[in-house]
Amino acid sequence: MSNSKVLTVSVAAYNVEKYIEECLTPFTKIQHGEKCEVLIINDGSTDRTPEIANEFVSKYPNIFKLINKENGGYGSTVNTSIKLATGKYFKLLDGDDYFDEEYLDDFIEFLENTDADFIHSTMALFHHETKEQALRHIVIKARTTFPIEQFCSKYEYEPGMWCAATKTHILRDNHIEITPKCMYTDTEYVWKAFVHSKTISFYECIVYMHRNGHSSQSISTEGFIKYYKDHILMLHKLIELEHIIQDMSVLRIFYTDLRRLICYQYNRFALLEPTIEHKTDFQEFERWLQLEYAELYAKIYEYPKRIECLYKYGIRNYISDENSPIKETTFQQEQTQPQKITFKQRFNFLLNQYKERNKNKQ
Repeated sequence: MSNSKVLTVSVAAYNVEKYIEECLTPFTKIQHGEKCEVLIINDGSTDRTPEIANEFVSKYPNIFKLINKENGGYGSTVNTSIKLATGKYFKLLDGDDYFDEEYLDDFIEFLENTDADFIHSTMALFHHETKEQALRHIVIKARTTFPIEQFCSKYEYEPGMWCAATKTHILRDNHIEITPKCMYTDTEYVWKAFVHSKTISFYECIVYMHRNGHSSQSISTEGFIKYYKDHILMLHKLIELEHIIQDMSVLRIFYTDLRRLICYQYNRFALLEPTIEHKTDFQEFERWLQLEYAELYAKIYEYPKRIECLYKYGIRNYISDENSPIKETTFQQEQTQPQKITFKQRFNFLLNQYKERNKNKQ
């Protein structure tokens, strides 16, 4: 039997002693377990996570590897795994989630036989306590491979970490690194993987089972409040990708998802107490969007949660008041100042490039 690995799975493991056994067990119960390389990245856990993980390494050394490191946050676990990965494909798995054992063998066979750069598979949410499940991110056309540009021109799409597997060499060849010590970098990861891929294919069965409903998660209400600054940092990192996207259909998908994420940021601001710190952060976020991404800012200008925040923080003229460290101005005055390239200008530029390329081919 060949020792080559089809799938490298990066398991982010930080203080998940309650869940890590459930996370790792499916790989031991399938026929193609040894075609997987499961990298358990212990991110400085202070509980029994590494001890439990090491039991799996001892019993199944051809499947599991334990890497102990100082705490560096989710992004650092991804970066570590990308450097070590030997599988044809690379997929992320949180230490409190798991892969569905029922379809895992078939998924590995699918990966073995496809050559698409980016794979989208179905995932399901399950409630932490009730175990009730809900399907999410159902595939569009099963086991069909599209050029990314053609796919984005025909369909609406939102890349998600839970559904994504990417060829390992794409991550490594493009020197993809994820921001350390920051939450929500799964979004940064999946978009970096997506924009560097040339083709996409779909697997129809459930692979990823995502736990939902406990307060320690970054996507809980408590997490939204605690990590709202991390979400802003993620948006800054994500928006940098705009300048490397060369296809306008991919750019359209990117803008749509970016707008959604920016609205989520306003949702977070609406949850915060109206302190001076939170008000200042809100004003800086507004100013950043308006000055550097005016076209996008205009699209979310009347988003209800944004308006709610303006009232909550007592902000007049849409920008600031006289006590703000930010110079007071109005939206109308701001529009008369020199602007950086807007989304619309960038889009039109790419459109003209596309037309020129097609003209030259004729």
